[in-house]
Amino acid sequence: RQNSAFEFIPAEHPALHPGQCARIDFKGKWVGWVGQLHPAIYQKFDLRQNVYLFTLKLSSIINTLLPQYQQ
Repeated sequence: RQNSAFEFIPAEHPALHPGQCARIDFKGKWVGWVGQLHPAIYQKFDLRQNVYLFTLKLSSIINTLLPQYQQ
């Protein structure tokens, strides 16, 4: 079941690969980022595998009702 309060909006971030990252919004407010690491950072650290990362402002979503497992 998809929670429609979250949106993933294509955007750019200096640490993330252009065209492969998104801003995460919750109820219309920015709460984080998700995407692949920027190619310049791969090169700088001689990384040989794809690296994906995300960040969330937990204080913005901590009081949200989260889905719970049910049998």
